[in-house]
Amino acid sequence: LQFDETRIFRIKPNCEPDINEMGYRGLTFDRENENDIRRVLFLGDSFIMGHNVEMDETIAAAVSRRLGAGYEVLNLGVLAYGPDQSLVGLIEDGLDLNPDMVILGIFAANDFQDLDHNGIFSVDEGGRLAQNDQNVVTERTPGLQTLFMFYRLQAYLQPRVDPRHRFLSRRYEFMMNQIVYDTYDWDLLYFPESEKSREKIDLMRAVLMRFKEELNSKEIIFSVVNIPSYQNIVDPSEFEGKGIGSEHREEFEEAKENDFFGPEDIVVELCEDLEIPILNLYPEFIELDGEERFSLYDEDDWHLSVVGNRFSGDLVATELVRPL
Repeated sequence: LQFDETRIFRIKPNCEPDINEMGYRGLTFDRENENDIRRVLFLGDSFIMGHNVEMDETIAAAVSRRLGAGYEVLNLGVLAYGPDQSLVGLIEDGLDLNPDMVILGIFAANDFQDLDHNGIFSVDEGGRLAQNDQNVVTERTPGLQTLFMFYRLQAYLQPRVDPRHRFLSRRYEFMMNQIVYDTYDWDLLYFPESEKSREKIDLMRAVLMRFKEELNSKEIIFSVVNIPSYQNIVDPSEFEGKGIGSEHREEFEEAKENDFFGPEDIVVELCEDLEIPILNLYPEFIELDGEERFSLYDEDDWHLSVVGNRFSGDLVATELVRPL
């Protein structure tokens, strides 16, 4: 990963065999779309990137297989990205790929938190999205020229000074880990009416509105896929191991009995208010029995498993072909 002044960080191009020259997962993207096929872009975080599965096992790959010839599905997901970073990625990279449709994957359990933490955008008095003068990266890091000189110095001295532990880059890596690390949004889960939660919700609304306006102006279809958390689907007791005290456990169970699923429901409400088509995976997941639900997730890192990616991709593809 490398710091980026507009989207906080990005993946270094060609850093791995499955990372292309644009820094996304997949083979080289044909910018011109010379074959004149219908192109779908997927944006989102690690659930869309599928960093815990192989390149041909992601949601995007499953959709591509189901749609077949005449369609192309490009994966612009980046681990730990919030919808704000995906928006910047769309504007800087995605629109140049001439898509016919853009699908934003939202992982509501931490995406609201990302918007607040990153500091890329704020909401103006009219409720519209405004870009901030500073964000979490520009406030903490030197200018690009200084960073460039740092990289050059490190490349020259590192083998001589500390080839194994990379002494010169420890501070850089510490800052990157702080920025990339995602936490669940407990405030929004338990206190959705608090002032802080309302600020996050307003910011998410403004980001979604900007997506819609940007794409509608270019006659590109925009939609959202709502991805539920491991805890909401498989085992809510796991919340206790991630900072939630036992005093909130009963509240969570009671909320589920009343069909409230926290941030996931808020995303659905926002999309419905903004008239943005949304595929909510929660009811599809929850209808499965316990063992099938468990198979949708990787129990070690709580991301979608190979089965979960394929199941989700098939649901998305079904919705895309239904009008046809």
